[in-house]
Amino acid sequence: MRAVIVLYNRDMHSSLTLKSLQHIDGRFKKKINIDIYDNSPEPAGIDYKECLSGFKSVAYKSDVRNSGLAAAYNYALGRCGKEDRWLLLMDQDTRITDLFFESIGRLTENNALDENIAAIVPDIFNERGDFIVPVKVSKILGRYSFFKPDNHLISGEVRTINSCSLINVRFLHEIGGFNNAFQLDCLDHWLFHTIYQKKKRVYLTHDRIVHELSINNTDIYVSEERYKSILDAEQLFYRTYTSKMNYGFYKVRLMKRAVKQKLKVKNQRIFKMTLNRIFGGRP
Repeated sequence: MRAVIVLYNRDMHSSLTLKSLQHIDGRFKKKINIDIYDNSPEPAGIDYKECLSGFKSVAYKSDVRNSGLAAAYNYALGRCGKEDRWLLLMDQDTRITDLFFESIGRLTENNALDENIAAIVPDIFNERGDFIVPVKVSKILGRYSFFKPDNHLISGEVRTINSCSLINVRFLHEIGGFNNAFQLDCLDHWLFHTIYQKKKRVYLTHDRIVHELSINNTDIYVSEERYKSILDAEQLFYRTYTSKMNYGFYKVRLMKRAVKQKLKVKNQRIFKMTLNRIFGGRP
């Protein structure tokens, strides 16, 4: 198995993902090749092989151009050898657990999975303990619904995040890798929509993983430029890959977001950007 961790202005001391990986049981470490892809303006200057000792291999790549997630994931995909049948995607702000590695190890090593399964994903919660994803997408209305705890094998369309998604390498090669049109935002939407379009399936382990979502902490993490990128990617995805009705329901969700931003976000230009996008303008 190969895992790719994408960093931006984070290191061993500030990345929740890297810190949690240090404490993973050695039984799991020795089976995983780690690729660290650093989009920070300057190289880290850290010996990651020493910091993440015990893993099968650890490699570091600096990309000061900040090429985004798609470039990082495609880089790791290109490094997958014959033994790397699965690629684990990890952002920098995810708390990884032994239980999750135990689950995915059991599923992938014992050939317990249907050959049509393209992805294995856990349940994602925010730092407050609120459930976030995965959710199921309605074919007609585009609305989201939750999965029951005993529901593991899903044939419908799923929405989740990149981090802690384990993707079948053969499937990734079949679809030509990750879509560079979504360099950062909505790459997860595109990936799981493609899995659905290709009639592949998603397996939910229901392991509990904590992840910090920047969109939920707008004042702290999201600049106006960054938020414009999010809006552009969302519009590209919903206009290109979903129905007119689903695009309309996306606009409804934007309205709900705008209300929250008006009430809770200090930078009211963010609210105005959302409002402009709802009514067809540009932020």
